[in-house]
Amino acid sequence: MTLKNILSATALSAGLVSALAAPLAAEEKTDFKLAWSIYVGWMPWGYLEDSGIMNKWADKYGITVDIVQINDYVESINQYTAGAFDGVSATNMDTLSIPSGGGVDTTALIIGDYSNGNDAVILKGEGGLADLKGKPVNLVELSVSHYLLARGLETVGLEEADLDAVINTSDADMIAAYATSDVEAVVTWNPLVSEITGSNPDANVLFDSSMFPGEILDLMVVNTETLADNPAFGKAVAGAWYEVMGLMAAGDDGRYSFTTVKPVEYTVPSDGPVGDILRACGRHPWRPSHLHYIVKAPGYRTLVTEIFPEDDPYLDQDTVFGVRDDLVMRYHKKQASDFPHGMALSGKVTEPFLHVEFDVTLATETG
Repeated sequence: MTLKNILSATALSAGLVSALAAPLAAEEKTDFKLAWSIYVGWMPWGYLEDSGIMNKWADKYGITVDIVQINDYVESINQYTAGAFDGVSATNMDTLSIPSGGGVDTTALIIGDYSNGNDAVILKGEGGLADLKGKPVNLVELSVSHYLLARGLETVGLEEADLDAVINTSDADMIAAYATSDVEAVVTWNPLVSEITGSNPDANVLFDSSMFPGEILDLMVVNTETLADNPAFGKAVAGAWYEVMGLMAAGDDGRYSFTTVKPVEYTVPSDGPVGDILRACGRHPWRPSHLHYIVKAPGYRTLVTEIFPEDDPYLDQDTVFGVRDDLVMRYHKKQASDFPHGMALSGKVTEPFLHVEFDVTLATETG
């Protein structure tokens, strides 16, 4: 089956779902539901629900947002398409096929991450992609896994017709299926990939999504009409998501680390009264690039601060006077081989990167 046929067949399948249960018409309302399934990039949705952060943001806008875990990925999208949920976690290609095929206009509200290695084709034992010829492959049929398989096969001149069979297997059953003797290869996503490769010495990753970076987008999508009629819904969900993205706990030794993109300089709003003041003072609207920190610990004062790279052109002319010498840091250029272990991008960085160290000291509440 070719990529074009995969998308067409998925759309047909979704059309059957919509015939059984037509999507509900959008309207102004106050109660909303989101569905998510197990994937490494979507785990924060469960935390949003359990931590109360989603409730906090929903309360701010006078609505309720329930976040429900569905154990079967395709089933979660089918339920969204049928109108049982206002949004669902899904990849870009699955959004373009299943909901679209069911006549549901859908908007990508959150781009959670790019797969970049989190989806993989795994063979039992030695071999390469070409060795899949004549073998059965287990995957979630007509999903992003089917797409990944097709992308991999075309790199070695094969098509789905060259396989013995594609066996539809729920993501909830994938780990157990791999352990059976009749399964020879699977296509799945993390954390299932890590569990399979970590528990089975014979697991051989033949192809993964890092080989075409940026192509698979992991999203939270919502019904376009629902979002248009209820903008508070989108604001609450986006606010809750980005609050969680800003949370990170230090280790027992007080150390922390994270990867991000080096920011660039930007302008503050220069229209209205702010613009009038800047022009009257003969000042430009530019701020130097910086990373914001909000650091909290029990018994200590919360610290809100920022750090600036020493080579920024606006370092000595920040329009809001936020730069201090102790907040100016040097970004050191490192080779890809120096990238630290134990991080999400470990083993995937192929070009030089920048590294900066910044120690944080908190004052006690009584100090």
